[in-house]
Amino acid sequence: MNEPKFKAHAFTCPHCGVLATMHWVSIKKDFSEDFKSEEAAISVCFNCNKPALWVNKELVYPDYKDVAPHKDMPEPAAKTFREAQSILTRSPRGSCMLLRLCLEQLLTWLGYDQKTLASKISEVSKRNTQIESLLNVCRFAGNEFVHAGTLDSLDKSGLDPKGTAESLSTLINSAVEILITQPKIIADLNNRFSKH
Repeated sequence: MNEPKFKAHAFTCPHCGVLATMHWVSIKKDFSEDFKSEEAAISVCFNCNKPALWVNKELVYPDYKDVAPHKDMPEPAAKTFREAQSILTRSPRGSCMLLRLCLEQLLTWLGYDQKTLASKISEVSKRNTQIESLLNVCRFAGNEFVHAGTLDSLDKSGLDPKGTAESLSTLINSAVEILITQPKIIADLNNRFSKH
């Protein structure tokens, strides 16, 4: 997967999902008082002929959703995960906050009913020690955006919200694999072979 990149010759089109050559058209800077930009452009996919709008080297239309929820993610968490992906390019901080919520929903669905996310993770870790670091890094990263206080303090923090949201997405899918998919496969195999 070649994710969309400003002024790249080719990437995976956010409309059709095909790795295709792009035609670029620059847009005049500061074309109104309400809309000022350092650099704006439109890329047009040679495969589907649909445009993508770029402002200040960031894709602003359409939303680029690279990461889908794991096939075994429970629907309440998957719904939140998809919402986080839908705003990742426009609001990566918001995406990080939603991904933290997704993690909490996942653990609640699995039956961890402790009051705080930290308590849920502590309980999971008693049963599965390999997952503790993974879950805690998701919690710490999400907390950084949920409990930051102000957007100004986040801006000065030097954090990369978009990169963090992308990493959280991958880690949450890994948590689903470890906590749901692998036990399901093991149980299935146990059932099959214990009958022999």
